[in-house]
Amino acid sequence: MLSKRRVVLLNYAVLSFVLILGVSGVYAARGLHGDGAFYLLSILTQEKFISDEAARQHVLALTQFPAVWAMHLGCQDLKLLIRVHSIGLILLPIAFWFFALALQNGSNRFWLMLIAFSATYLSSGFHANGEYNLTYAMVALCASIILKKSISNWLALVMLVAAFALIRSYEAMVYLGPLLILLAGLRWRYERHDTRVVKVVLGVAVLFF
Repeated sequence: MLSKRRVVLLNYAVLSFVLILGVSGVYAARGLHGDGAFYLLSILTQEKFISDEAARQHVLALTQFPAVWAMHLGCQDLKLLIRVHSIGLILLPIAFWFFALALQNGSNRFWLMLIAFSATYLSSGFHANGEYNLTYAMVALCASIILKKSISNWLALVMLVAAFALIRSYEAMVYLGPLLILLAGLRWRYERHDTRVVKVVLGVAVLFF
């Protein structure tokens, strides 16, 4: 058995690795992998958000926002725009995963969350332009918030925003949505210490899920 101190160090090493994965992905411009280059070219030529799938509009808008915003601010440096594009495709999902893991730091659920990260992002994240990358990350964050012992009002707001974004994200919500509904419903029913605000947010989030 690992000592408590070594477990803490291992947890922080994992969180550091996740951050390094995101930063290195942006530096290496992994957002150009697959059809990411085509999306960036379309953004550069049309100077607007590119959305050809209504069912995934929210995630597409989130991942394309950094590049579109940089262009509207007057950025014309192609090398910089390439990396800003990678921020939306690489760093944003990583940030959600990091947040989900950090919220469970110190609990046994940290390792379950790490397994979920390994089974999803580390196996399919090489295709950076896949909407599922951000979808899985937001699902993980919502689940992590729901599973916390105590949910603050600001965490509840974060979950609500993520839940709204998941309305138009990826088809995997057909089975991930009911899972989140179950988690939120169980918490709403049995957790006695949640504030009224958190209870209301959980109810609205269920509708979005």
